[in-house]
Amino acid sequence: MADKNGKFKATLNNDDLSDETAQSYITAIMEKNVDTAMLNSFQFFRTSKKNGTLIVFTDKSGELDVLKQLKKITIIIGLISTIILAAAAYFLSKKSIEPIKIAFNRQKQFVSDASHELKTPLTVISANADVLEGEIGENKWLSYIKSQTERMNVLVNDLLSLTRLENNSSKFMVAEFDLSKAIENTALPFECQAFEQNKKFIIDVDKGIKISGSEQHLKQMAAIFIDNALKYSNDGGTVKVMLKRQGDKKIFSVYNTGQGVKDEDKDKIFERFYRSDESRNRSTGGYGLGLAIAKSIIEKHKFKINVLNQQGKSICFVVTM
Repeated sequence: MADKNGKFKATLNNDDLSDETAQSYITAIMEKNVDTAMLNSFQFFRTSKKNGTLIVFTDKSGELDVLKQLKKITIIIGLISTIILAAAAYFLSKKSIEPIKIAFNRQKQFVSDASHELKTPLTVISANADVLEGEIGENKWLSYIKSQTERMNVLVNDLLSLTRLENNSSKFMVAEFDLSKAIENTALPFECQAFEQNKKFIIDVDKGIKISGSEQHLKQMAAIFIDNALKYSNDGGTVKVMLKRQGDKKIFSVYNTGQGVKDEDKDKIFERFYRSDESRNRSTGGYGLGLAIAKSIIEKHKFKINVLNQQGKSICFVVTM
């Protein structure tokens, strides 16, 4: 009980509450100006009387301990359940993906085996066509045979290159080399092709840029992007090959004017055999394997590739090294 000034007057059943503690609690309660609340482990109720204020304290320490224990148990059970569910989900997903993985590996193995098997008959056909041409002279039917044999050889070689890269069986001779010279030497032979197609061909390479990697494969990557740019640039358009320093990074990019790609196709252009509908209607050649090979080379070197596309205007492939 407290008087009108908040001074302690008397307590009942106060085995667990001293007079001093009761006074400190009363002072805190009067300051709060609420009728019920928790104060430490006690819950109080306050009501006004004629001769003062009646404040009832209830010790809730036992209930609070039970709640704490319940909270701990709930957290532990929740963590154990999460771990069990995560393990079960991992096991089930791994088991469900396994047939897909097996099928994909078989498909890759088939492509590799078929490519190897095709090389021999293609070589024989090409050699016999050359012999026959030497005996009977030039013949349009022979020229068709030789042309299609060459196309098949390109396809087979691309499939083998891609399979080796994906299976980690391609020999990566990693060493430091002059990337500037490598890019220039790769790009220069394309100048004649650009001139014949009446396209503006620009080589903008910073000198003396060196890098550790497979020179052979990075030259192949550069050639794929440049060849792709020349094939898909518009008539009288521009192709620009650039290698620049950017802080501690090296940025290789190939830009060309033209139709670019549709925004929804942007993530598909590196898939094997992918070609947009527009490109299929053009006489560009190729089988849609070049960009897949280029991306595999980039990933093997742990570089990053980005595509800057302006549909109907231009496209730029940017490799960050």
